[in-house]
Amino acid sequence: MGKVEEIRYFDEGAWRDYFTKNIAKFYASVKRFLKIRELLKKEAENRSVGELIKENPSLWKEIFFGSDFYKKFYGIAIKEEDIEKINTRVVGGKSLEEACEYVAPSIQETEVVAITKDIESSLDKIYEKLEIEKPTVEIEDEVTKIETLIKAVRDVLNDGKALLPLYNPISFFIVSIYSIPKYYAENIYPRLFEEETRRTLERYGIVIGKIAGPDLPGEALNDKLNIMGLVDGCPGWLIWKIIMDIYELFKKSEVLEYFNAIDEFARYVEVQGGQLKEFISVERFPKALEFVKGRYGESTMPFDLGDRVVKFNLPEQFKWHGSYYSDYYGVWESDYLLRIKGGEAKFKSYSVNYSDLIAFMAPLMFLGLAYVREIRREGDREYIWGCVLGWER
Repeated sequence: MGKVEEIRYFDEGAWRDYFTKNIAKFYASVKRFLKIRELLKKEAENRSVGELIKENPSLWKEIFFGSDFYKKFYGIAIKEEDIEKINTRVVGGKSLEEACEYVAPSIQETEVVAITKDIESSLDKIYEKLEIEKPTVEIEDEVTKIETLIKAVRDVLNDGKALLPLYNPISFFIVSIYSIPKYYAENIYPRLFEEETRRTLERYGIVIGKIAGPDLPGEALNDKLNIMGLVDGCPGWLIWKIIMDIYELFKKSEVLEYFNAIDEFARYVEVQGGQLKEFISVERFPKALEFVKGRYGESTMPFDLGDRVVKFNLPEQFKWHGSYYSDYYGVWESDYLLRIKGGEAKFKSYSVNYSDLIAFMAPLMFLGLAYVREIRREGDREYIWGCVLGWER
């Protein structure tokens, strides 16, 4: 369930270390990889493959003819039809450099590059919002060694992995407060809503606000039963988004293949989900469980990152029950959005007591395996929601 006593969420020193060590190191790795990719792209543009090989054979021969690594991570390669032309010329007696004359490199933005650029954008926003000086990243003006390209990708993965909640207590804290009932958060983190803690958190952009409530008479009751969470766009939410981006990197087949990596999100679910039955008494919440199971299980868990929705594979025994995002239409299907009114939570023809539902989901929310987040802000409020099941069997 996570070692809560190790999480110094109230300690300014812990946050300072998190930003000056973990975040700064990852920032440097991200910038270095993207800069190297930009240098390669700039060097390859408007030149032939033959020119590049002649200028630096050890580098460009490996990039174009060594393996698919450079195509999959850096997006630089030779088109298939041009490979055939080159082979024919070599068979005809020409040298490799001559055979590659007038052949232009193919330069594409890979999925890894796109995700890393998204991470870079979030990191830049964090530093700007917090008015913190960005770390200095020293990068040579040219790339001459093939080892540099491999190391740049490895550093992004290693420094990103170090930020994942399974290995970093502060990151676990950020994931745990993405969406969580207030009374449960107060129990798990007794100092969370103290004024001094609030000031420390907000100094580092960790802003917590109300997401949803039971919609009942009585302010005090509503306050305790409110679901709280990271405010969209605040630095804390951006760190949560970066964590999701890192998970997305670790689901890519090229990362799994070339770096002997594992799907880190699936690993997280396996570790945390395997403990849940010890902490949740399913017998106490039969109606809540029936309500959640009203939405049939999916093999992936969706997350709304604001600019896109990502879905992560779940281990075989686990399923996602809740809101459904249609990749085809690019929308959250309205039938499966949550509506809360008069102490009742509803979707389609299903309804359940709001308090029972969040009591059941609270430990899952704490682990980042469930959430309730507002999606409609005009008219009747609606929420994307759901949780991972499979642990209860």
